Parts: sequence; C-alpha cells; structure tokens
Amino acid sequence: MKKIIWIFVVIVVFTGCHDARHPLLKEAADIVHQRPDSARVIISKVDTASLSEADRMEYRLLKIMTDYIVLHQAEGDSLITTCVDYYDKHGDAWHRGRAYYYRGGIRRHLLGRTFDAIKDYKVAETIAEDADDELLKNMVYDNLAYANYNCFNHLLILEYSQKYLESSRRMNDSVMTLRALQFCASAYAYMDQSDSAYAYIFRSMDYIDLADSILRAAIYHNIAAMYEERGDVENARKYLEKWRNDKVASNFKGYETMARLLEAQGHYQEAIEAAKKCLTEKDPLVRSHSMEVLSRLYEKTGDMNAALNMKRQKDAFTDSVMKANHSLEIADWQKKFDERRWEERSRRQMMKAGITFLFFLFVLTMGIWWYWRRIRSLRLPDGSQRIKQK
Repeated sequence: MKKIIWIFVVIVVFTGCHDARHPLLKEAADIVHQRPDSARVIISKVDTASLSEADRMEYRLLKIMTDYIVLHQAEGDSLITTCVDYYDKHGDAWHRGRAYYYRGGIRRHLLGRTFDAIKDYKVAETIAEDADDELLKNMVYDNLAYANYNCFNHLLILEYSQKYLESSRRMNDSVMTLRALQFCASAYAYMDQSDSAYAYIFRSMDYIDLADSILRAAIYHNIAAMYEERGDVENARKYLEKWRNDKVASNFKGYETMARLLEAQGHYQEAIEAAKKCLTEKDPLVRSHSMEVLSRLYEKTGDMNAALNMKRQKDAFTDSVMKANHSLEIADWQKKFDERRWEERSRRQMMKAGITFLFFLFVLTMGIWWYWRRIRSLRLPDGSQRIKQK
C-alpha cells in the first residue's frame, strides 16, 4: 500500500513540475486579450535571465502579442516564426494557435503580405476549431473576412462574415455581432443580392447605440445606399446627413451614394465632383465602384474620352489589386486547403467510427461468450436430469 502511495506522489510531483509555468507569464496570458496594456506591464516585470526554454518562448510570444495589439508594431516576422516553429513541436493548442494567428496579423497589417497571412490564418482556424477555442475562432473569422474582402473574393467574404456572426453570437458580444452584421450586409451587396443585404442592415440597427463613430458612419452610409437603390430619396438624404456628421476624415464611402442621388436628379457635374472624392478611399471595392460611376457620368455628359479613360483606369486598378493580393491564387489555395482539411477530418471520423465498431463488436463477442459460459456453468449433470425425469 505504501509503495502505491509513493508512486502516486511521484507521478503528481512530476506532472506538477512538468506543467509548471512562470506565474507572471500565466497571469499575463490570462488577461492578454481582455487587458493587453496590463498584460504588457506584467510581462515587463519578468526576469528573463532565469527562464526555462518553455517560459522564454512564452515570454517572447506574449511580448510580440502585446506589442502588436497595443503599439501596432513588430520587428518583422522572424521572432514570431521562431514561436511558430517551437509550438509546432512542443506547444498546446492555445499557444500554437495564437502563434500562427499573430504571425498572420503581422504579415498582413504590418508587412503587406496578404497571401502569407491567409495561410497562417487558415492554420489558426484549424487549430481553433479542433480545440473549440471560441475567442480564437472569432478573431480568425474576422481577419479572414477582411483579407478576402481586400482580394475581392466575394463568396469567401460572405462565408467568413457568417462564421464571424455565429461566433460573435455564441460569445454574446453585441459589438462584434454588429460588426459581423455589417460584414454580411456588405458581402451580399457586392454580390448584388440586395434583399439579403437589406435584411442584415436592418438587423444591425438594433445594436447601433453600441457602435463607435467609425462603425456608426459605415452603418449610416449602408442604409443611405439601400434607400438610394430603392428610390427613397428622402431617407437616403437623411442617412447621408447622419453619415456626414459621424464620418472620420478618411471615410469617403458616402460620396458614392451622394453621386448616385445627384445622377438620378440630372445634376451630372455635381455628381462627378462627389464621385471623385471616393478615388482617395482606402477601400479598394469603393474605389473600383466609384470609377465605374464616374465612367457612366462622363458618358452622360458626352465626354466619351474621359468615360473610356475612366473605364480603363477602373479595369487596370481592379487587375492591379487582384494581382498584388494574388486574389485568384488565394481563392484557389483556400479551396484546396479546405478540401484537404475535410478529407483529413473525414478520414479521422471514419477511423473513429471503425475503432468504435470494433470495440462494440469485441464487447458483444465477450458478452455472448460470457453468457454461454454462464449458462453452461448452471446446467445440471446428465445423470441428475435423468433421475428427475423418472
């Protein structure tokens, strides 16, 4: 008995030592997403000279994460790549998933390498879904929707916008739900599915009080565009005015809707001036659409050379964006990645089903064997049976 107790104690001690983490790093990891500023302060108190290899790698990952979240900066992607390599061999799902996710963020936001970023996001997505890590899933879906938006991959924008919406609802986060509703509305709008876009826009109105000025301006612009498309000029102008009051200096999206309203009234020159303001918009889809509007307006004013030139600019701009972002290649790669992932999951499920069936068959066989053995043990000897019959 004493030996068993000692063996149990040794196992517990060994397991505890093996899983031990630096207390400050554990504290920082627990709050890094909710309070990254506080996590950054905690990390700064860690004595790096005495860290084990595992703690040193966690320190590096958490420092990169907080620098990225708080300061929006990183010293390239080489340090985070060492984290990815380490956690691919030694890490749990939490650390490995975040290593891939934040390398994707650094590559997309700071280095402009959209294709490489999407590859990292897709690995992070697989890890998050396998581990059922809802927070990581939510962050990944959000960024995959954005990345595909910049690549003009409409179907993938919609797919990840809907995943982001479902995840935000599971997390009961109203602000993220509002953002996700806008993503879905924009995806349907760019696919020319107006009715679906309107449904998501109206649903977002339930949460508008939670929006900051940037998101609120986007909602007002989308509502104005919806009313303009329906021919409701009064409401379109009403929400355009709200957009104008909330918009930030770099947001020019509403001018496209304004140009359409002026075009409908026959004020072509004013419409041209409004549409030109969209040409400085960062959103590539808005710029592309404004060029299309300008080409049509120039044609209506009789300036065919300007109309043709603008159409060429629009086609060249769209092609340049798609080539720069490897849009077609990215869409094809994601499709193949998901196919391989589905095949792998199907294979694992079939293996689990096969193992379950064999286990059931084994239990059934053992049950039958035990039953017949029990029956035989309860039988009376032949002689006894004959005596009873007499």
